[in-house]
Amino acid sequence: MDLPGLNFVDAEVRAAVEVLERRSDNLDTKAGLCLGFAGVLAGILLRAGASPMVYIALAVDFAVAVLSLLAYRTPSQPVLKPGRLRRYIGDDEASVRLVVLDTRVLQNEEFGRRLRRKAILINAALSGLLLAVTATAIAAVQFLGGVRGVT
Repeated sequence: MDLPGLNFVDAEVRAAVEVLERRSDNLDTKAGLCLGFAGVLAGILLRAGASPMVYIALAVDFAVAVLSLLAYRTPSQPVLKPGRLRRYIGDDEASVRLVVLDTRVLQNEEFGRRLRRKAILINAALSGLLLAVTATAIAAVQFLGGVRGVT
């Protein structure tokens, strides 16, 4: 059985997955950067003494770190399990290719949902990072003012 258009559709699905994989890599990079920046801010805050603003900034910083970790840990690409293809040995190639293609299409849809979830977490982490930077700056100014005797 020959299935016209199967090669074209298969190529398009593969290209769509590649785009999503690149986006996933970019989101993972952003999650790592947010996590690293949160660590730097925490280090600054731990040197700024104890004040309510330091505690607020540390709490926001911790939230950014948690959101970044959740985004990074959110699995991206569902994987086609080759062992399950064993049951198709002996079937005609076009039918098997169609089954694999249908599976890839479903996985692509799931991949998109997971990436949207990951992007939401990253956007929340980036928003929190803005708040953490602001709170850290305020805490640092308060600390430096207190060290110099200026209030």
